[in-house]
Formats: sequence, structure tokens, C-alpha cells
Amino acid sequence: MQAKEAIEILEEEPSENSLIVAYWNKETVEYNADTTLTDEEWLELVEYTDYKMSWTPVNKFFLDKIEKMRSNT
Repeated sequence: MQAKEAIEILEEEPSENSLIVAYWNKETVEYNADTTLTDEEWLELVEYTDYKMSWTPVNKFFLDKIEKMRSNT
């Protein structure tokens, strides 16, 4: 996703809403993976995460945290 696409999506969100937002740019991924990506590799990775990546671990994290918060009350 290009930054302008993310901005367009966020502009549709009411400004008073709270959001969880995360993003990774090429430099961040390279730093975290301790590697250097070609522009072609980066674009392939972006396309993969846009259309094929499973976000199940992230959703499971949210569910686990929600359950933990609710069990503490």
C-alpha cells in the first residue's frame, strides 16, 4: 500500500475515533531483519502483505489481550 492510499483510508475515519495503527517502511523492515532489500524485493513483500499475509497472529494477540483484561475484573 502506498502512503497516499493509507491516508485516503484514514481520512474516511471520524477524527475523534481511536485507532490502532502500525506500519513498516522499507528501512524499518531492513533494520528489523538485519538485511538490505532491493526495490523489487520490497515491492514483492509489500504486495504479499497486502493480499496474502495471514494476520491471524495479530488477531490472536488482540483476543488474548482482551481475554486477559476481562479475567482481571
